[in-house]
Amino acid sequence: MERAGMVHHLVQQNHDGLPQKAGFPQEKINEIHGAWYDPSNRVVQFNEGLRSDLFDWLLEAEQRIDLCLCLGTSLSGMNADRIAKTPAQRSNKPIPETLGTVVINLQQTPLDSYALIRVWAKLDDAFRLLAKNLGLTDIKIHEIPIPEGDVYEIPYNAEGFLDTSVKMTWDLRPGSVVVIPHREAKNYRSVGQVSHKRDGHYTIVLEEFHGDRKEEVHRLLGKWWVDCAIRGAVLRLPVVNVGAVVKPNQ
Repeated sequence: MERAGMVHHLVQQNHDGLPQKAGFPQEKINEIHGAWYDPSNRVVQFNEGLRSDLFDWLLEAEQRIDLCLCLGTSLSGMNADRIAKTPAQRSNKPIPETLGTVVINLQQTPLDSYALIRVWAKLDDAFRLLAKNLGLTDIKIHEIPIPEGDVYEIPYNAEGFLDTSVKMTWDLRPGSVVVIPHREAKNYRSVGQVSHKRDGHYTIVLEEFHGDRKEEVHRLLGKWWVDCAIRGAVLRLPVVNVGAVVKPNQ
């Protein structure tokens, strides 16, 4: 559906990277509760606040959304529930402002009575029927093409922000020293080393502060970040090299 231009944004409450593994573009995914494959976005505990930049992105999407597909969640009171709740409420006004929210799962939710369409089904079954009715035949998993090697020339500056006027050498070879460059990250300024690569994903060993304790933590950098970086598809990178080499783009 995304490749057909029907889905423009995904709010992912899980951390497992399954949408990206299926070929959904990273730049369209808001992993609001943390991600296993983003070293700068560690999983948020119940007593922690959300990352401010991701929350701002969520609020922006909440106001722009016209139709929400609410899939497999019980809507049990998480902050991200607003992405389904708001369009449902706006569609139930005397003069509807949105199409509303479609809820698909096997259990009750607080939005059932407000839903534009309520489907009691497994997601696989529902989407097979939906794909058939939409005439979507290309529903296979699309592997993300990643070039060989571990050193990439990408349009980002030393702080990890997209900048088409420069080219940065992003060195992800084992032993390369990297840092989390973004203030919004819970582990901002954590420094570590690339350990190894497996199935295209990079393992990075970071030194992070957890309260008053400094701990060594293994984080994964999903291979789809390389694809995004080469395309200049995300506004900023999860990690950059310490002392990154940046040259003017000629």
